[in-house]
Amino acid sequence: MSKFWSLLLATSVVLALNGVAVAQKAEQPARGNAQAAAAQQKEAQPTPTAEEIKAGAAKIKKAVSWEKIPSDLFRKYEGVWTGNYWAYSLDGMLQQTSQVKVKFTIQSDGSMKMESFYFDMLSKSYFTGEIATYKNTGNSVDVIIERGKGKVDRQVGHWNDNQLFLTSNIKDGVEHFRERIDGKRMLIDGFGVYGSMKGDDKHVFIGRYLREK
Repeated sequence: MSKFWSLLLATSVVLALNGVAVAQKAEQPARGNAQAAAAQQKEAQPTPTAEEIKAGAAKIKKAVSWEKIPSDLFRKYEGVWTGNYWAYSLDGMLQQTSQVKVKFTIQSDGSMKMESFYFDMLSKSYFTGEIATYKNTGNSVDVIIERGKGKVDRQVGHWNDNQLFLTSNIKDGVEHFRERIDGKRMLIDGFGVYGSMKGDDKHVFIGRYLREK
């Protein structure tokens, strides 16, 4: 390499190093100023009062809690729905399928009557399955289900994200359902575990219905 090019390269290296040093010096005050401003802002924040803490806790509780039951909820159900109801094992094996018709009627006291009818393949006609009464208490929906032969079951429903979550009051296991009205479709999903948790009496339920009228 010639003497001229060696001198030029050395000069370029020196200028580059000087530029880095200047940039680092300029960055340090800026970083220090930002840290100082953040510290001052943190120190300037007042300690929340007991009332503010209580209000904040109430706001959080409301955000993660159930929603108030819509006053017109039963209007969304009212009418006749037809579709199918399936029961599966937990690993997806089909256990039962039924063609079902469901009728919802609003009563004079504001409650809602539900009647389910199952299609019998032999007689080619529908027979009554369950009759239930839905009552809107404002914070929940109480459901009483008559299954025939004197058997009565109860459910409690809570509303969240445009869905009704129903928990059955049974002594020998757990049973949950989720009901959604999506325009002309009624979508029902649920699961049940009955008797021993180690037994085989566990099921997944799916219902899909279209509004008839």
